[in-house]
Amino acid sequence: MIYLVDDEAAMMRGLEISLSRVTAAGIRTFPSGDAFLDALPDLAGGCVLLDLDMPGASGLDVLRASQDRLQDLAFVILSGQGLIASAVEALKLGAIDYLEKPCPLDRLDTVVTRALAHIEVEAGRGRAREEARALVASLSPREHDVLQGLIEGKPHKVIAHDLQLSFRTIEIYRHKLMKKLGVRSLSDALGIAFKAGLRDQGNWGGELARS
Repeated sequence: MIYLVDDEAAMMRGLEISLSRVTAAGIRTFPSGDAFLDALPDLAGGCVLLDLDMPGASGLDVLRASQDRLQDLAFVILSGQGLIASAVEALKLGAIDYLEKPCPLDRLDTVVTRALAHIEVEAGRGRAREEARALVASLSPREHDVLQGLIEGKPHKVIAHDLQLSFRTIEIYRHKLMKKLGVRSLSDALGIAFKAGLRDQGNWGGELARS
């Protein structure tokens, strides 16, 4: 999906016509930043072509209000001459590119194609993250404790000491947690843990080498 946000009706109509020639994606227009923000909670992911200089909510205001949607909305700034500094600020706020108005059709096509591809990549990462979280959530509390110890690079004997369990019990828990995660190597288990948001608070390289 492509969203056009611009208070200049003629400019927006021209962009809509140009985009219809180079993409089969759906196109929805908004005459102001405020109108876009009103609709934002119900919008599907996509590319947002966002004018910087608008009455009411400016492009920068829209970006500031959309920070929790940067994973599924790729913002491309539409910048008039003399607004380069604002376009740079927009990039700092998460926009992936900017176009100076008026923009050549080939440049518009390239940037929008890249933005839509960016959304696909981010969507894949989001699915992987949710799948990893579901796998980690399937672990028992003790299995989770052992996984956390492995993330922190602790040898089995140290994890056993910390949890007041035997070395053999830790090995059993490690075997069970790796089975639940559907992996055979510690590196794969750690990869899932990191995708799920668990954090390495130490150096696990030594333990990884011994796995």
